[in-house]
Formats: sequence, structure tokens, C-alpha cells
Amino acid sequence: MTMAPSSTIHKGRSRSVQSEGTQSYKSGISSAVTHVTRGVRGFHDDMSALLEPTRHMDERPIHTMSVIFNLLLTTMGVGILSLASTFAYSGMVGASLFLIAGGVMAYWTMKILVKAMVISGTQSFEELGEYCYGKPGRILVQISLLLTTLVAAVAFLVPLKHQLYDTLQNLLSKESMDAFIANQGCPNLCLCIVFGLVILPLSLMRRIDSLWFTSLVGIFFEVYFCLMCVGYFAQHLNDPLSEHDCHELNVSGHDSGRAKDYPTDDVLFFGSNFALHCQTLTLVSCSYCCQVSVFPIYRELRVADTIPKSVKKLEKSAFAAMAIATFTYIVAAGSGYYLFRELSDKASSILACYDPSNPLVIICYIGMSFVLMFAFPLMIFSIRYCVATIIWNDEYLKDGNMTLSAHVLLTLAITIPVAGIALLVDRLTVVLGVGGGLTTPLFCYILPAVMYLKVLKMHGVEGESSSLVDNRVLSADRARDAEAMAGGCEEGAGENIEFI
Repeated sequence: MTMAPSSTIHKGRSRSVQSEGTQSYKSGISSAVTHVTRGVRGFHDDMSALLEPTRHMDERPIHTMSVIFNLLLTTMGVGILSLASTFAYSGMVGASLFLIAGGVMAYWTMKILVKAMVISGTQSFEELGEYCYGKPGRILVQISLLLTTLVAAVAFLVPLKHQLYDTLQNLLSKESMDAFIANQGCPNLCLCIVFGLVILPLSLMRRIDSLWFTSLVGIFFEVYFCLMCVGYFAQHLNDPLSEHDCHELNVSGHDSGRAKDYPTDDVLFFGSNFALHCQTLTLVSCSYCCQVSVFPIYRELRVADTIPKSVKKLEKSAFAAMAIATFTYIVAAGSGYYLFRELSDKASSILACYDPSNPLVIICYIGMSFVLMFAFPLMIFSIRYCVATIIWNDEYLKDGNMTLSAHVLLTLAITIPVAGIALLVDRLTVVLGVGGGLTTPLFCYILPAVMYLKVLKMHGVEGESSSLVDNRVLSADRARDAEAMAGGCEEGAGENIEFI
């Protein structure tokens, strides 16, 4: 037997490795093109649905990455800008522990909400409230949902107007900026222009999946902001504190003749003030206010997927989103606090502390403006559905019978007052600390736990382990799906599940 030369063997292996690498590269390109094509097609279908109200949803399955992007953008849109204050309140270690606990709690509440919906056969928080406690439960959920989502929507717009104005100041020449100001140019005018051109058209979308591409853009800039904070931290770590001045405070101080502000406090590792810990808890709970997106996402998942597959996809996406959000929060907010110390609590947001004359920082100003613009429409989905359930019944909405005029008028009736409130408020921490503290704990943490326990009690599985409940629920779902396929039709989503 003749042995092949070693050089021939190595060449063959090299060609094989190159071939595998080429196939992997082509597969990646193909996957990216598929996602973009699906997003464009979804956006086209949504625009068509605005003109043809009967076309509400098709039966395309929603990709897991789309769910992760939407959950991340809803979660991180405002939180990443406000959480440096929590490090000033509770210290580096204390705030990090609060954030980790917040991520775990957010994931847990989303998980039990999905379980409660599956067991009860409901597809919205309002239905779940009525299922557990009748009409009073539905009214309580509607009120808490509206207040929570309205506060979150306002919180997206308040920092947006300041970022847009600061971006213009650094992109336009001094003469152009003076002319803009002379013509009544101000942060509120910037918000009004962007609201009409970008935010309102996106808020008119009927499918939350149609916004997956804007969510992807938003997540890209969220990651960029995190990397910018780390890079800025590494570059200026050894600078004296007098060089860590806050841009926003120095601009306002210069206009009023006040001396330059710079941090003077030592780094706080663990705070001892109970009142400040309470403020930290409030800001952290508001920064994980993503439970409102669970219901519209689940309703769209159920269009093309079975219940077990929808539940698994949503739970896996929620875990990934909360893990990424928590890590990003700690890195971005922690590095910002370490540089600016107590000034991080005085500025309108941590981003306002960075000097936008730096090209890397001005890109972040532009990117975070896109984040807030793209996150606002995601919140409108929950607000609009909640208001619609007050006006019409759930069955009417499930069938997609809302006319074009009703859809547009309802969206305008929600978004315009929210924008008006944002024009009157200037500090993000005021919105999250006051509004979020009064509404978020009830809606995002208390009601999900209470209703989940109520549903378990109603079905006689109270006290059983979580894994046993999961197995019984999924077994009942598979049995029901098999019966529906055998019967040639699928039973209504509102039917209660009987355990087998």
C-alpha cells in the first residue's frame, strides 16, 4: 500500500478547514439576510394592515432574538441612564446587589405571569385579573397597568429632549445654533419634531414583531454606551477628581457665573442610609419594568406556535434579556458613578455628565436618542391594548376588528398627552422616583405574585413544586393540542385548562 505524502494530507485538511469556514461564513450571512428580510416584510405587512384593518396578524413564527431585543429595549431604555444614582445612594456593592436581585425578580415575575396565563387560558393582564377576582380585579389591573406604562412612556421622552438638544449644540456651528435658539429653539421643540417624524409613525404599528429591527438598532447603541463608559473609565481612571467634571452642570454653571463643579466625595462601597436604600429600590424596580411587554409578545407567539413552544421561547428570552440587562447596568452605571461620584445624582442622567465634544461621546448621545425613540412605541402597545379593552371587549380585539380610524385615533389620544407631560418635566429621576415608586411595585411585582397564587389555588395545585406544575401544565397543553388537531380545529384561547 502506498502512503500519501504528508504535505498532501496537510493540504487536504487545510482545504477542508477552509471549506468549513466558508460554509460557516455563508451560513451567517444567510441568517442575517433572512432576519433583515423578515423584518422588512413584517414592516410592509404592518403598513398594509393599517390600510386593511382585517389583516391584523399573519402566521409567521416569531424568532427568539426578536423577543430578546424587544424585552431588552423595553427594560434598558431608561434604566441605563438613571442607575448611576443608585450607586451614589447605596454604594458600589450595595447597588450591584440590588440590581442582581432586580434582574432575578423581573425574570421570576415574567415566568409566573406566563404560567398564570397558560393555566387560566387568558392572554392579557386584564383578562387574568378578571379571571382571578372578577370585575374588581380587572379594574385594578387596568388602573395599575395604565399608570405604570404611562410613567414609563414619559420617562422615555424626558431624557430624549435633552439629548437631542445637546447633540445639536455639538453638531451645529455656533452661528447655526444661535439662529436656532433665536427662533425659539429649545429641548421641547426638538422633542416635538422627533415625535412627529419618528415616534408617532412607529407607534402606529399593529405588530410588536414589526419593531424588532428598531429594537436591534437600539440594543446596538445600548452596548455601545456600555463600551463607551468602560473606555472612558479606563482612560480617565487615574486623572485627579478636578478633571472629572460633569458637562451638564458646568454648562449651566458657566451660564450663571457659578464656579466649576467636580466630585469631592470618596467612593461609597455600601451605604448605611435606609432612606437612600429605599430610593435605590425604587429606581431599580423601575429599571426592570418589562413585564408590560410579556402580554403582547405572548399573544403574537401564540399565533404560529403551540403553547409549550411559546412558553419555552418566552422564558428563554426573558432569562437572556435580564442577564444581559443586569450585566450592562452594573458596568455602565458603576463606571459612571466611580468617575463622577455625587455629581451622577445631580445631573439629569449619567450620559449628561460626559462631554459631547468627544467624538465617541457624541456618537453615544445620538445612539441613546435612537434607543429612547425606539423604546417608546413598545410601551404604547400595552397602553393601547389596555385602553381598548376598556372601550371594547376582548373577543372583538382578538379578532382584529379595530378599524383604521379607531386605531389611529386611539394611538393619538395616548401619545399626544404623554408627550405633553414630558414637555413639562425636566429630570428623569423625578419621573422614576415619584411616578415609578407609586405604580411599579404594585403592577410589576405584587399583582403577578398574588394572581399566580390565586390561579394555582383555583386549580387545586397550590403548594406543589414549580417543576411539577410546569409538567402538568405542559401535559394538559399537549393533550389539548392533540385533540384540536384530531378535531380539525383549534379551541379558543380563552378556554380554561383542565389538568390531566
